Amino acid sequence: AVTVGRRQANLPVAGGGYLRFYPAVWTATALRYLNELEEKPAVVYFHPWELDPEQPRVKAPLKSRLRHYVNLSRMEGKISYLLERFRFGPFADWDQEKLAASQLKCTCAA
Repeated sequence: AVTVGRRQANLPVAGGGYLRFYPAVWTATALRYLNELEEKPAVVYFHPWELDPEQPRVKAPLKSRLRHYVNLSRMEGKISYLLERFRFGPFADWDQEKLAASQLKCTCAA
């Protein structure tokens, strides 16, 4: 997940559960901060199942249910909101030299 750092605090903003959890405006603000102020690209990702609010629910502990099901019904709208405001492309299209030169710091979720 992409992290935005301020005052020694890093907040993940653009992937998986974080993308579902935070309001779209917060994610857009964080992406704009990375793109415009830090002049860095951001990686936004989500899983196909996150676009299916009607998916069957699995019996699991509360923490797992929150992590997997919170805001599923809002994901399609969040993705549309971001697509209307930002230019996205495949990661493979990013110039690897630019990526190395930018010294991009990212936290990758497994």
